Amino acid sequence: PFAGRMNPVEGNDSAVQATNDEAVVAKLSAVRRGYFKDPYILALCDALSSPISSKAPPRQPMINRGTYARVSFVRGMVTRFLAAMRPRGPVQVVSFGAGFDTLPFTLIADNHQNGLAKYVELDFPAVIRGKVDAMASSPLIASLFENMVRSADGGVQAQAKSGGATYVASECDLRDPRRVLQV
Repeated sequence: PFAGRMNPVEGNDSAVQATNDEAVVAKLSAVRRGYFKDPYILALCDALSSPISSKAPPRQPMINRGTYARVSFVRGMVTRFLAAMRPRGPVQVVSFGAGFDTLPFTLIADNHQNGLAKYVELDFPAVIRGKVDAMASSPLIASLFENMVRSADGGVQAQAKSGGATYVASECDLRDPRRVLQV
């Protein structure tokens, strides 16, 4: 599992981080079965050289359909929100517990930024470090950005090449509201 490879913390935190692993496996299964396209989830897994990407057994059709429904719903809602807000000016999207979500990459690659000024992802340090390492190692994902700068906390800030939206991935314990507000 990804969280296991990324130096998990003890206790309940590792169980919460493991939900990222399950989501990645479900997405990989649905993508491989043709429910939707997501080259970025494959790129993240390949960049991590994870056995999950090559050895994960396919999920049951119900899991694949549920994953498709969830991914389609969230993508659709965020895209419609950005389109509706475009006349009002730049918009910031914040994803709490983002995990290895690929929506920001999809939005940037498809030029569906529609006034997106900033896309912020917050998650546990181990998850963010793993995602940032994978992003930097993936030519596909790295090609979406310019000026990719790692922050002192292990996260990253980068400008999208198309449209200029800022992408930020930051370590954050969501149980600490003061830390959330600092991001």
